[in-house]
Amino acid sequence: GIRAAGRTFRHEAGLAVREFRGSQDVGMQALVRTKNAISKAPGVLRGARRVIRILSNPLTYKIIAVLILVAVVFNFIMGGVSAIASVIPVISLKSAEQELTDTWVWITELDTDLAAEIFEIESLYTDIDDFHYYLNGRNVALSRMKMETSAELLMAYLDSKYDDYSLGKIIVPPAGLPHSIRDEIERLHRLLYTLTAEEWTEIISTPDSDPDDDVDDSSEEIIYHLDVRLTTTPFADYLADNADALLTPAEMEKLNVLTEVGFFTTHQEIGSPFPDEGWVVSDNFGYRLHPVYHEKRLHTGLDIAKPLGTNVYACHSGTAAVGVDSSYGLWVRIDKSNGDNTFYAHLSSRAVADGDAIRKGDLIGQVGSTGVSTGPHLHLEYEKKGKKLNPLFYLPGQLPAAAFIGNINTHKFHKPTCWTLPNPENRVYFSGRDGAVTAGYVPCLNCRP
Repeated sequence: GIRAAGRTFRHEAGLAVREFRGSQDVGMQALVRTKNAISKAPGVLRGARRVIRILSNPLTYKIIAVLILVAVVFNFIMGGVSAIASVIPVISLKSAEQELTDTWVWITELDTDLAAEIFEIESLYTDIDDFHYYLNGRNVALSRMKMETSAELLMAYLDSKYDDYSLGKIIVPPAGLPHSIRDEIERLHRLLYTLTAEEWTEIISTPDSDPDDDVDDSSEEIIYHLDVRLTTTPFADYLADNADALLTPAEMEKLNVLTEVGFFTTHQEIGSPFPDEGWVVSDNFGYRLHPVYHEKRLHTGLDIAKPLGTNVYACHSGTAAVGVDSSYGLWVRIDKSNGDNTFYAHLSSRAVADGDAIRKGDLIGQVGSTGVSTGPHLHLEYEKKGKKLNPLFYLPGQLPAAAFIGNINTHKFHKPTCWTLPNPENRVYFSGRDGAVTAGYVPCLNCRP
């Protein structure tokens, strides 16, 4: 009835308007004609009365109220989904996966080149008798002259400042010449480390043993010394001291979100090889001075220190492949149907055979020290689309960086002074040797924020 009345109303009002276009009575004539049409329409008034009775029923009001509430909730949910979708890129590094790994590799290569330069000093200064090494003013052994730039924090800084960056991206600083992100990382690295070598001589005089005799057996010995000094500035400290010059308020807010939530939150896509216990990274992905061969080499996996015989579990489902070689010892590889895979090396034993169907969380072997190894550990690799990526980006349970480095707006970065083995009840651990989240240890109770 209501629909019929509506159609009639529109038809008759349209005729009235067209017939009396230009007349001052057009409004009145249209209403009169429409009134007459409605009075003639069969069933219109009966239908209208039924609608009025329905609308006057209290149950109808409740139904309408529920429908309105459902519409409001639906719009709220969709708005929340949109908000979350817009935030997700902010709470994780946005650059392409290969760019993230390549950036990490470049930072570790700069660290390794500096370490190699220090270790080569003794072969270059062949006339030096005694070498003395100082790390931030402390006399240390040569083996302690190491540095580890906080790659996570540096990458988060780059991602916040240059958005979806690549190493080859050209940036134009307010002062200076255009250069690539790769060159910018190298420039920042030079600001963080200062290496000096200073020669000095020591004369040791031995007096004549018997001045009364005719033999002068006095002597002088010249000893040539070299003081090698490495001064390091944690990137967290450098960033805190120069945040206002390096970042706009919007960029600083992006970085704060990353440090609060975690740098790789949305990248985590494989399970832990030790799902029921904590683990410690003994050697990171990237370039390093090889612990056995003592030369610069690219380490394509993550070394996780564990006691001999610790169970190792599959990080994802797939098909097992097994083997043994002189470098990796006993190994297992789990291949996904798309070709991606994880690789587990230096095992003491295997619990799977070649071709076995593996499900995520299945036992695949035990930690060992087979192959070229300095102690029991698991060497874990992750290959995706034919490229070996840093497994650390994709493992679960990462701690927010803010747990160690604080909030940049406050310029208060935690600077741990001593380290202890982590609480085994936690799942994943990261060290902070330069005040940021890297890998391995957590600060002792006295040094925690």
